[in-house]
Amino acid sequence: KVIGKGINVGGSTNINGDIRVLGNMEVYGVSYKVIESPEYIAAWVDAENKVIFGLKTDGKTYVGDADFLNDIEDVKVFIANFKDKDIDWDALTSITTTESPEYMEAKTDSEGKVLAGRTLDGAAFENVGFTTPKVSIDGATIENNEDIEGRSEITTDSENKIISYRKADGTKVENVGIETDSLILTEKGITDFQQVLRDSGFQPKNSGDFSDRDSMYIPEPRLAHLNIISDFDFTTLTKVSNVPVTLEFYDGAGNYFKKYGILNGQGRSSLAFMKKGLGLDFFNENPVDSNFDEDNTFSMKFGNWIPQDSFHIKSYYTDWSRCTNPIVYKLANELFLTRGVLEDRPYKKYYVDDYSDSASANSESDLSHNMETGARCVPDGFPVIVYQNGEFWGVNSWQLKKHRDNYMLSKKKATNIHLDGYMGTTESPTPFWLWNGTINWTAYCSNLYGIETRNPKNLYCIDGKKYDVDTHNVEIIDTATAEAWIASGVITPTGKTIDAELAGYLRTTGKVRKAIEDLTTYVPYIQSLIDGGSSTSDIKNAIEERFDVNSFIDYILIQNVIGNWDAWDNNGQIITWGKLSGEDVLHWSVNVYDCDLSFGNVTDGTSATAANNDKLGSNYPLYEFFWNYYYAELKDRYKELRDSNIFSASHIINMFRDWMDRVGYDNY
Repeated sequence: KVIGKGINVGGSTNINGDIRVLGNMEVYGVSYKVIESPEYIAAWVDAENKVIFGLKTDGKTYVGDADFLNDIEDVKVFIANFKDKDIDWDALTSITTTESPEYMEAKTDSEGKVLAGRTLDGAAFENVGFTTPKVSIDGATIENNEDIEGRSEITTDSENKIISYRKADGTKVENVGIETDSLILTEKGITDFQQVLRDSGFQPKNSGDFSDRDSMYIPEPRLAHLNIISDFDFTTLTKVSNVPVTLEFYDGAGNYFKKYGILNGQGRSSLAFMKKGLGLDFFNENPVDSNFDEDNTFSMKFGNWIPQDSFHIKSYYTDWSRCTNPIVYKLANELFLTRGVLEDRPYKKYYVDDYSDSASANSESDLSHNMETGARCVPDGFPVIVYQNGEFWGVNSWQLKKHRDNYMLSKKKATNIHLDGYMGTTESPTPFWLWNGTINWTAYCSNLYGIETRNPKNLYCIDGKKYDVDTHNVEIIDTATAEAWIASGVITPTGKTIDAELAGYLRTTGKVRKAIEDLTTYVPYIQSLIDGGSSTSDIKNAIEERFDVNSFIDYILIQNVIGNWDAWDNNGQIITWGKLSGEDVLHWSVNVYDCDLSFGNVTDGTSATAANNDKLGSNYPLYEFFWNYYYAELKDRYKELRDSNIFSASHIINMFRDWMDRVGYDNY
């Protein structure tokens, strides 16, 4: 950028003509500009625009207020007073300008080594002890500026693409291809990830390489391998790190891809540990490119999972087995499937009416209601070994997220609501109960003891900004506020103009808030029937109008079988798909999630607790209704699952053994 003409930059030097800023540098906390002008090839100026050091176009070097080379003789006379010094004056004055068939101009030292000059195409270069913004030699551009990743000797091609560099520890990294019929590497020359590929006989660019495709459908891997190429310190990840990475995946059965991605930390309490959970989004384009399209994602379907382009890589740092959660998820899936094709997923009962209307059932928009999409209302996982830059990082689980697709939820419907978090707790700092008849929205939006409204999307907060639990967790607006903003034509706090689409989002937000406020009255209403002496049938009718009994029975049973004390005020996913036929209130289910504190696991992973015979959940108001009024149904369902061998010690132990065999002793 041009900063001026004929500017006096201090000292005895006046730089005339156009001045271009080539870059900035900092030395011991002092900032300098690097400029170029007709008088200087490059000059370093301080904050007062005084030239500190410069290379002139006539070949002279300027230092401070003196021409350095012209003053060497004066320095020689001064130093000659020290008779006891043996000084090689020829070496001191041997920096000369020479002619060469390779260079238009070149400066050499006493040994004839080229220090600086111009190549035949006119490009300047400097090879001595200070950095220059850009050096061009033989068509290659060498960037020597300070690098934010600590790299040095960065070499780029004529299109400014990096082809090699050195890491801060001196390791040389080459990013160019090698064409050879045979490549033999030492054990030190092969990373852990490369060794896995070599040992399995995998050859890149075979029929199982999905790197150039937009999607991948493969069976669930027995043991996968994921290499995350990035110098980012994984131990410092947060939920919003948004680190661009390159991802290599191998399923151990010949299927491979190399794709771009964005990496974030994942989890709530787990982010406090050194080994973080990871959230990965997969793309076909590089996120750092200026024309990056965030909708150009890479979709993957594993087995009968729902296709996704984003997954969690769970570390389970405090779980001795590294697999308790996925084992429970698989157990829960087995339990659901015993209920038959029309009831094995809690959302199906809301779509049953579609089957009676041939026009509706055969319409394209309702196809997902009449087929299995893979949505299971509980995550699933498979073991994966994670590497960073080819080096072993740990045993993990590759898992489905709490994504709306896996719960058969529309991101636009005000009646498709997904709540996740602390439904009721007396823990500090903010006691909060979802079931006490009113909502404390400050507590609801607490980062630690609050609730995330995961669905629908595009909700708006009372400050006029979009709701986001990670970056903007603020109370959402009610219907009155939504209509007032729409009537005025702008979102009052921000002044944003409201169009038809935005008006729809605002109205949806108001409906969602009303549904949550209604939900918090369900438990007090049922309790009032109990306190008022209503019949058992009336009480059960009130429960069944508001809650999916099957999902609550299965939830209570599985949490008691696995001994998960952390399932009652927290972790259960509370979801509605709308109203049941003939009912006037939204109907809510509970869904299994986050069961890592099962089978005796404790929060920090340092010990285990003994099993007990307590009826877990019986002292929480909502679950207590089911213990008291559906005890016979609980016993019958438990017997069914015992008789089918799903709820048996041997079956559960064998699930652990299978997973751990897949990982293998060496990886553990």
